[in-house]
Amino acid sequence: MKKYAHNLIFSDNLIFSDTGQLTAFENINKAGSDLSEKERDYNDIMQMRSEGMTYKEIGDKMGMSESGICRRIKNYEDRQERVRRQTAEINEREQELDFKNQLDLPKK
Repeated sequence: MKKYAHNLIFSDNLIFSDTGQLTAFENINKAGSDLSEKERDYNDIMQMRSEGMTYKEIGDKMGMSESGICRRIKNYEDRQERVRRQTAEINEREQELDFKNQLDLPKK
């Protein structure tokens, strides 16, 4: 059973061409989906890893080097961690402001 779709581009001559990259069927952009290209690539890589593929095999399927696959994973995970930390900091600041605002309320 097939698990991947070939990524195609539409040329200026109105002809489809294969990019040589594959996308797992479950990660194909569906209507209303807002996954970024990096997130889709990361999901595709993780799906292939869960199926037992090596980074080299994944790189060959996606048209990237083994080190490119490793970098893609690391960069995506580093970015997710930065976003998580920034979100936590924002939430903490909002809680502090809420607490300070409660202290500043006039007493009846």
